[in-house]
Amino acid sequence: MKKIFLLLILLVSCETEEVLFEIKVTVNPEESGYSNPNGGKFFLGDQIKLNAVPNTGFTFNKWTMADDSKKFLFDSINRSQVSIVINSDVSLVANFTPKIEVVDKAFENALIELGIDDVVDGYIDKNICKDITTLNLNNKGIENLTGLEAFTSLKVLNISSNYLKSLILQKNIDLMYLDISNNQLESINLSSNVKIQHLDFNSNILNSLDISNNNELRYLDTRNNPDLSCIKIWTTYDGLSHPWNFLDGNGTDNLNINC
Repeated sequence: MKKIFLLLILLVSCETEEVLFEIKVTVNPEESGYSNPNGGKFFLGDQIKLNAVPNTGFTFNKWTMADDSKKFLFDSINRSQVSIVINSDVSLVANFTPKIEVVDKAFENALIELGIDDVVDGYIDKNICKDITTLNLNNKGIENLTGLEAFTSLKVLNISSNYLKSLILQKNIDLMYLDISNNQLESINLSSNVKIQHLDFNSNILNSLDISNNNELRYLDTRNNPDLSCIKIWTTYDGLSHPWNFLDGNGTDNLNINC
């Protein structure tokens, strides 16, 4: 009888070890978030829900298998919460990406009004911003547009009647229309914006302007910039082969290839 009893214990013990599997969860990058639960041991057939929770300044990206970062966990590419059925040991990675910092609350409030952001926390989600093609931020009291670099597909930007002294557009390479009239802009670098067709700088304080790399330009308004004495243009300009509307209080005398 004792031998039979011991045999039964061994059989139950072996069976338990065979159907108990482990889930391991790591986070990438470290300190960017956490998983709830963060792993553990489960029985064969258990259905486990994992929820990836980002820390401040990060957003969830995707779940991947630890042995191959390019392999997605079935249909979970855009889901922070995923449900898996246990049938083996599993090592997973909860991947997060950093959000883009926004320092101007007026800018972030304007994005919330447009439904692009959800709460004033000093960050915006670049995964949402990257598909936006038009932004109308007219008269929003904005002084700083840090964070605009997240809008990599932007084509139309209206930021007229604000308080901007500078503007960085190097990441907005698809931009075609820019209205920054009625601001306090002193200078701007447009060398990366080769697709630009419409520029409105009316009523700023520009002291220089270089559009020598903007051969697609068709409209330029530089009126009411009293310190703007010369506008550098492309070397092939001859006034005929590149027809465009130029509005300036000093006329075409401002245009030069050697500013």
